[in-house]
Amino acid sequence: MTHAFEEAREHRELRRSCYTELHRAARQFSTALSYHLYVMRDRTAEAEDIRALEASKDTYRDRWSETLMIASDAVIPSSHGVNEALTLV
Repeated sequence: MTHAFEEAREHRELRRSCYTELHRAARQFSTALSYHLYVMRDRTAEAEDIRALEASKDTYRDRWSETLMIASDAVIPSSHGVNEALTLV
């Protein structure tokens, strides 16, 4: 029973860490998208601007993939809308 309790606690900690990283990556990607829109308004986007946006997108995509493997079935549907919105932009 102690082993099952410990395993459940570790699983909760893993999910919490995963959700935290996903939230952080989504916010950073959203910020990068906003910044990129300002860049495009003010000037032509340069290679470094595009690389920064792509790096943020890649990090977000990695966190989303991890979330799909770890998250509970209740979390995935509610997160799916955010994922679709960010990736459509």
